[in-house]
Amino acid sequence: MEKTSKKEFIDDTGTTYQDSCELGRIDGIYEEPRDILRLCGVNFSEMKNNRKNAPCCGGGGGVPGNFLDLAVDVGAQVLDDVSTNNIITACPACLLRLNHTSKKKGIGKKTLHISRVLLDSLNEKK
Repeated sequence: MEKTSKKEFIDDTGTTYQDSCELGRIDGIYEEPRDILRLCGVNFSEMKNNRKNAPCCGGGGGVPGNFLDLAVDVGAQVLDDVSTNNIITACPACLLRLNHTSKKKGIGKKTLHISRVLLDSLNEKK
């Protein structure tokens, strides 16, 4: 997987934050990732369905290992609902699923993990 920095990733086309099933619906963590992004200076959009109503990316529950085509179709639905070309997630499964789906379907959207955004912001402060 290619490494993308925050500076290369966040541009004038905008960025969307994507809630993951694990962090959101299972752990009830919704605002903390958004707070991190704001502290890192990221202006982001919300998906139409967000927080407890956010859709699954298709990457959980063993779906990709058993039903890869289904996982790609579910991921494509999520990508279609994102109005920007750049997505930030706090879930490694979502990162993998959305990037794989985008490449496989030729959608042209990139997903970055929030930890990369945080690391790059900390390095900018040095």
